[in-house]
Amino acid sequence: MITYKSAEEIELIRESSLLVGKALAEVAKIIRPGITPLELDRRAEEFIRDSNAIPAFKGYGDFPNTLCISLNDVVVHGIPTSKALIDGDIVSVDLNDNNEVDADDKLLGVTKDGKLSAVLTAADKLHGLIAQGGIDISTNSAFVGSFSTTAGSTVINPITTVVQTLVQATVGSLAGLSADAKATALEDAKSTALITVSTALGIEDDVDLTKLDTVKASASTSGDTALGVQADDAIALHSKALMLSNMISAGAAALAGATGDSTGTAALSKFVVQGIVGSINAAASQGEAISFKSTEDVLQVISNAVDAAKLGGKSIDDAIMNDSSGKVAGAVATVN
Repeated sequence: MITYKSAEEIELIRESSLLVGKALAEVAKIIRPGITPLELDRRAEEFIRDSNAIPAFKGYGDFPNTLCISLNDVVVHGIPTSKALIDGDIVSVDLNDNNEVDADDKLLGVTKDGKLSAVLTAADKLHGLIAQGGIDISTNSAFVGSFSTTAGSTVINPITTVVQTLVQATVGSLAGLSADAKATALEDAKSTALITVSTALGIEDDVDLTKLDTVKASASTSGDTALGVQADDAIALHSKALMLSNMISAGAAALAGATGDSTGTAALSKFVVQGIVGSINAAASQGEAISFKSTEDVLQVISNAVDAAKLGGKSIDDAIMNDSSGKVAGAVATVN
């Protein structure tokens, strides 16, 4: 049987279809390694309700969510979970404090569902951690890149990577210092770095960003009660982490094109992080915040990254870099 629709009903169908498209586009903006299906679902529901609409799936036949998210071998109507979208990171203790994984470092283990349980010795606790590689389970493809974090941290993400880079720039070499002196120097540098990063990113500086699991806290209605972070604040912080991730990925790809080294994207990402740190230091010194939604701010980060890469001995084709910088900056600012 065919049910004819009135002009008014057809218009409502058109409007709802447009909203569905916009909701999917909104969710696509935050799909990155490390994000969970449950967080994607949460963003979709927020966007739909903010648009004065109601998610049709939620509650239909007892279906609990707004989105159906089917990963890998799940055929259809998958229920979103809090399982992270990256698995199998290799986590190492950066024993020589060079922010790179090499023969001098200690393998700590491999993550499972974005988590790792391991025992750190007293000596290990004086060094940062590096997570490298793994599989993005949203695409079942390899994740090319690495993140790091400071000594004493419990999470590793783009924000902690920036904090760790600042810490290392501050303390330099700790060789020759006693364990107690090292611990004090690291804690002082970390406290300063956290304030600097928080100021430049426009967030509160009373939260230890190296211990806040923004993915987990974002997916929970109560946030992180131990750290006193509400769910809405956790979502905002995770949004900042995703913006940093976008900047690092796009900037490293641009550097790869300008150096002619398409296989070295992961290694080149450290120069983008250094570029971000340069912009963060400049902004924080003026009590200002930087915005990765601003083409001008993104261009400055890329310029800083180019300078850092050249200081690091990389040969860069300036013509190619200049051509791609504007495109990358525009793309990053738009996506963020």
